[in-house]
Amino acid sequence: MSRQHTTATALLAVVMVAAGMAVPAAAAPTVTANGGTVAPGDTVTISVDVSDGQTLEVSSIPGGWTVVDRTNDGAFGNSDPGSEGWVWSEDGSHSVTLTLRVPGDAADGQYALDTFVEKSDGTTATGSATVTVDGTAPTADAGSDTTVDEDTSVGFDAGGSSDNEGITSYQWAFGDGASGSGAQPSHTYSDPGEYTATVTVSDAAGNTATDTVTVTVEEAVDTTPPTADAGGNATAEAGSSVTFDASNSTDNVGVESYTWNFGDGSVAAGPAPSHTYDSPGNYTVTLTVTDAAGNAATDTVTVTVEEASSPAVPALPGQSNPAQDIDGDGKFEDVNGDGSADLFDALDYYNNGDSDLIQNNVSAFDFDGDGDAGDLFDALALWNEISG
Repeated sequence: MSRQHTTATALLAVVMVAAGMAVPAAAAPTVTANGGTVAPGDTVTISVDVSDGQTLEVSSIPGGWTVVDRTNDGAFGNSDPGSEGWVWSEDGSHSVTLTLRVPGDAADGQYALDTFVEKSDGTTATGSATVTVDGTAPTADAGSDTTVDEDTSVGFDAGGSSDNEGITSYQWAFGDGASGSGAQPSHTYSDPGEYTATVTVSDAAGNTATDTVTVTVEEAVDTTPPTADAGGNATAEAGSSVTFDASNSTDNVGVESYTWNFGDGSVAAGPAPSHTYDSPGNYTVTLTVTDAAGNAATDTVTVTVEEASSPAVPALPGQSNPAQDIDGDGKFEDVNGDGSADLFDALDYYNNGDSDLIQNNVSAFDFDGDGDAGDLFDALALWNEISG
């Protein structure tokens, strides 16, 4: 505010008083100041906001504290080493900063820097900015050593860390190239090994401390057994192949091997083997599946093996009915197809031993079991069986 404006304001007040009029009270200026926290030997910046003021003084600056920087607008030299001042051409709102270096031997504690603002009409306001000097380092506590499996989340806890003014930051290096922040972060290690995790705690003054914790990461042990599935029960004829299927067996990691016991003394490996049963009967087939960790599971199926059905054969030359297996043993004793086995069948067999019927169906007409059919010995063996 200009000097002429100030004088005019004063004269107006005199006239109002002479006229018996009430003179409005002048609005007082305001000042707001903010300090900070600093470690000995470091700098701290004070900020001051002035409203409706013309001059500002920051005083009570402790001895040994030096000015590093300040807002130049309105600043003027001050012979008092414990204060800094600003003056402007008129009342108004102003913001200034003052950066001070604290001596390295400054004692911990709170220091109040006084602020004084004056308006052009002489009204004033005061305030203060508190600077906390903190040279005490925090105490870091990374928690206890731990052991985990690979690919398992690890929870860290630095909650036991402490500081006289309060911790403002937790920074972690997990020892495998990864990092994190916060008092209780989590991390997952992908490879077995021993890792040193380091926490660095900081306070508002920039004081720091570190602590470490050892994390032993072990190779994961798979204890989950697989699920075996040997497929469904089956029925087959003796001499025919049966195919098995264990493809529906499962494991949390993967099935490593399939072992089969067919119930007749035979074994095989693989998910889908085949096997032939020579004799009729009921067979319990056992499947054992195993994973890479050695966990195993079993399942069973029942295979019912029936007598092989007799093959269809044509009739002998000169006969109207085909030969028949009348007792179900796979041999066609009723050679002439008349519905009974008797001497005539033995004679017809001998007389037609070289026929296509007999020679093309050796297994059905090899009565003496020597691997061929149609000779005298087969005819005699047939007669012996018939006449029995």
